[in-house]
Amino acid sequence: MLYHYIFQGVIITRSLNATDLLTELNPADPNGWYLLETNYDQDKPVLYLDDRRTPGNHCMQKLGQKNVNFQGIFNVLSSRTNLNKLTTYTVLMQVENGRFETIMQGCPGYCWPF
Repeated sequence: MLYHYIFQGVIITRSLNATDLLTELNPADPNGWYLLETNYDQDKPVLYLDDRRTPGNHCMQKLGQKNVNFQGIFNVLSSRTNLNKLTTYTVLMQVENGRFETIMQGCPGYCWPF
C-alpha cells in the first residue's frame, strides 16, 4: 500500500560518492509546499540561456497548493519556458493511487531552443 504524508519530500543532490545537498519541503516557508527541480543543482545558479527555475517557481506559485492535480502540474510543465524545443516527454506520478502517466511533448511555434 502506498502512503502519502504532507511535507515528506526531498531533492537529493549527489556527486559520484556522496550526498552533497538535501533540499526538503519546508512548512515554515510560504512556498515550501513544493520542490521544483530543473537540470541545475539547487545550490548552483542556472545557465542564463536556460532558466526554467524562475518561471517554474512563478507557475507553481500562481497555481497554488489547492489547485495541484494532474492537469495543474501538466500545465506548469507545459508552459513557456519550462517546455522548450528539447523537451521530449513529461511524466506525472501520483503516490496516493499509483497513477503514472507519460506524455510525449513537442513545442511547435515559438519556443526556447533549450
